Amino acid sequence: MREKVIVIRIPGWPKRSWLVALGAGVLALGAAAYAFNAFTLIDPVAGTPVSVAALKANNQAIRDKVTELQNAITALQRYTNAGTGQSYSLNATYCGSTASTTGAVTDGALTGIAATKSLCGKVCAASPTAHMCTTVEVQRYVATGGVFPTATAWFSAGVWSYDGTHVLTDCSSWTDGTTTVAGAISYPKDPAHDQFCNASSPILCCD
Repeated sequence: MREKVIVIRIPGWPKRSWLVALGAGVLALGAAAYAFNAFTLIDPVAGTPVSVAALKANNQAIRDKVTELQNAITALQRYTNAGTGQSYSLNATYCGSTASTTGAVTDGALTGIAATKSLCGKVCAASPTAHMCTTVEVQRYVATGGVFPTATAWFSAGVWSYDGTHVLTDCSSWTDGTTTVAGAISYPKDPAHDQFCNASSPILCCD
């Protein structure tokens, strides 16, 4: 039985142009410190028969490369702690708010910053990369028209400051629920505030 073949004709189209374009995209992303596997295709020649097996091999190679690129993009959108395996989304945006809590945050055996991340992971569709919103994430959300649904809500300023009355320390990394220190809070359209850590507010979560 004769093998079935398909003839591909490419008039006026440089036969390597599409491969060069794809390669350029691979190199561009590769510049972001990602090591890609070799990408090899069976190069068709205009006017000559190409076997079904060769087409299938090319299609599979392209699928594998697209998957690899998608995985690389996903990796660039998060930070992963090599020691714990836990991930933290980068370039994140508001995704929900927790129940109200004082500045002494707990979630089971977890306390402080780790507890804020755990609580946000539960709020934002069980996302392993969700976390307590930071100043830049809150400001970005408000600047682009976002409105938080709560009257006040905690977020992480990540700084130590003193305004003459309040010591702003993110409630000692979210372990202090007293009036000794303060934490950053956001109003629906205004993130530039703080309140003593014994107050109770939701946590803004980003992912």
